[in-house]
Amino acid sequence: NGNSTYGAATPVTRTFMVLGITTGSIANGTVGQGYSQSLTADGGSSGNYTWSLVSGNLAQYGLALSNLGVISGTPSQQSTALGFTITVQVDDSGVTTTRQYTIVINPAQIPTIPLVYKVSPNRSLTTGGGTSVISGNNLQGATQVVVGGIIAQITSNNNSQITFIIPARQVGTVDILLTVQAGSLRIASAMTYYELPKPSSAGGSNGGSNGGTKPTDKDVIITISGFAPGSPAITGAIKAAITKFIKANPGYKHMYCTGFTMGPTVLPVDFALSTNRATASCAVALSVNPTLTAKSQVGLQETTVGNQIRRVTIRLSNK
Repeated sequence: NGNSTYGAATPVTRTFMVLGITTGSIANGTVGQGYSQSLTADGGSSGNYTWSLVSGNLAQYGLALSNLGVISGTPSQQSTALGFTITVQVDDSGVTTTRQYTIVINPAQIPTIPLVYKVSPNRSLTTGGGTSVISGNNLQGATQVVVGGIIAQITSNNNSQITFIIPARQVGTVDILLTVQAGSLRIASAMTYYELPKPSSAGGSNGGSNGGTKPTDKDVIITISGFAPGSPAITGAIKAAITKFIKANPGYKHMYCTGFTMGPTVLPVDFALSTNRATASCAVALSVNPTLTAKSQVGLQETTVGNQIRRVTIRLSNK
């Protein structure tokens, strides 16, 4: 009606912060090792963020994303070299945004352990005193070498070798226990101690006197090879060789039969197989000369890897 009055409107300014995920990349993981990766965001109206997984299978790899934006867990399997892709979402009062990431899960780390390939020499007189070398990998930082329960003196050491002085010990075959930076390792049946044969008096069991040492005063040994893999069977050729050896060496009282298998790591079945070969070989020898006493029928670890890892030794002795 011409009497109304109008005032100017007051402007209202509202500012909105754009919501964004600010974590640039995600760390790689390793199978068997704990994993934790926090995601971060910026902007939004309240700053109260809720996170969720839009795509990708974190659970397949032993991981999960919490609503607080933490990917955690212990990776259970290796991914491909290119990794796997996930898409995550952050929500702030109904406003959302997403971002894609790639995660690589590396294979489990193989622990460093000491490995032994050879002990040389692996025989010694009972007086000891000689030098022996343990060859292998991860042998650095050696602090102790124990030969048959006796601590040996270490003279030199590096990653691939330990050199030690063989301690004195009684006749027999013993284990070697070594302690290095990477851990401890027992080398089964790694050192054999023996004595020099003693001269016998004239006029032995063979009759007569020649005033000297008889052939039976010294041990004689035959090494038999040709066993089939995984079998203790005595072939015709092996039987013939044993028979010829026993007949050619009369006058002995005792017999030591030893089967060998490849080292340094040997399964129980390998020891059993080498023992069975030794036993079978002794049986052939006894059939030729029943007066022999089988003093030992054992399986041992072969510390020198060679072409004749399936073999048996027969030693005749009067000691």
